[in-house]
Amino acid sequence: MRSTIIILIIFISSNFYVKAQTEDSIPQINYDSVTYDNYLKANWDGLIVNTKEAIDNGFETFAIRKRLAYACFMKEDYLTSARQYHKIYKNNPLDVDARLMLYHNYLNTANYQRAKYYAAMFTDEERLYYLVPKNTFITSIDLGGGYQTSDNYSLNANNNIINNKVYGQQILNRDLSFAQLGLTFQANSALHITLGCDVINTNREEKIVANNYSLLGTRYDTSYIIDNKISQQQFYIQTAFVLPRMYSLKLFGNFIFNQYTNVTPSYKVDSLKDPKVDTFMTERTNYTFNSTTSNNLNYVVGATIEKEIRKLKLGLTACYSKLSGNNQIQGDFYTTWYPKGNTNLSFNAQLTVLSQNSEMKYIPSFESTFRAAKKLWVSAHVLYGDLTNTSEMNGQLVNNITDKTIFRMGTSVYYTMSKNLILHLTYRYSLRQSNYVIYSDAFNYSTTYNNYNNYLIALGLKFNL
Repeated sequence: MRSTIIILIIFISSNFYVKAQTEDSIPQINYDSVTYDNYLKANWDGLIVNTKEAIDNGFETFAIRKRLAYACFMKEDYLTSARQYHKIYKNNPLDVDARLMLYHNYLNTANYQRAKYYAAMFTDEERLYYLVPKNTFITSIDLGGGYQTSDNYSLNANNNIINNKVYGQQILNRDLSFAQLGLTFQANSALHITLGCDVINTNREEKIVANNYSLLGTRYDTSYIIDNKISQQQFYIQTAFVLPRMYSLKLFGNFIFNQYTNVTPSYKVDSLKDPKVDTFMTERTNYTFNSTTSNNLNYVVGATIEKEIRKLKLGLTACYSKLSGNNQIQGDFYTTWYPKGNTNLSFNAQLTVLSQNSEMKYIPSFESTFRAAKKLWVSAHVLYGDLTNTSEMNGQLVNNITDKTIFRMGTSVYYTMSKNLILHLTYRYSLRQSNYVIYSDAFNYSTTYNNYNNYLIALGLKFNL
């Protein structure tokens, strides 16, 4: 028994010895030295591999994390670089390298609000040394305008909107023009306020046709056509907050003042005595039409929350609006993916859900943007669904024209004219639907729908300060 125990002890001790010898024979990598050598040689691919390996194996230091973040920056993977520098900044908000590189990363991804958030943390001496410009109170100025035309009138102006019935009505939206001005202010390091004003003019034709009978029983149709212009002024405000943990919050409101003409028909009934039978014969003789100018206020109010997760931006918008005499509740769910970690290529998918009068609408859309040249970006988008009484771009664009949208597609071009000046040109095509209503009597009617093509071109300038 004693000899057996001694043999077991020797065997176990031998295993421990062999294992210890084996572990001692594995060379330990000096990750600090290796990654520093990658840094000196500008071997950014090797540096990324080695720093990630060091972090995974528990050899993380601030220097190794910084080298990983800087290598990603040099590879133009700005979103990954920002995420790494954010981890450094979170542990040490006084780290000037982290603040400086967060500023440059967000500047390179056109996230000016978050870039200015970090720029605001520099002292005057640090600004001079690191060449970080001082933040200005006005951070950007936007100017723009556009024109929208369609074949709505040429296709549908000659419709027979009475068709031997008693009454028909048709409204044709024609061309539209707009001009806009926007200013963005930096109230403090984390708060930006945008104020905007839009002036929109829409030309339209309203036609009413009603049948009349003479006292002798002869029918004749009377048409009443009014060309009017809908004048609309929009006043927009947005407050954007830069929040910790890569969040941002936007609160917005758009207040819309409309002036337009209403046409209301009426008719009178005349009585004629028949001398042969000494009774009264009643006939409808004619319509009269009255036009009045109306003014009303529509509005959209809402909030958007965004979160940056690796190379994704996730967003949720919720808003309440009162448009065209109805109340709407709208939600937008969207995600933007930057596969290269920069603005050279991105994909955005969005689902808009609108509730109005117990009716639900679901509108999917997709957009892709790519860098076509050093200073040129091109985007293309497609959308399917009815945009009536919806809003877009955090409430900046309001679709309060009553014609139904079936399909929309378009493209935009962004050209960096100088360090601070960006020119953008947008073209959009929409397939829309107008209608006319025919009354067979005072209580029964039918609606006929007609498709038409709509074209928009817009030009804008954005000046970043």
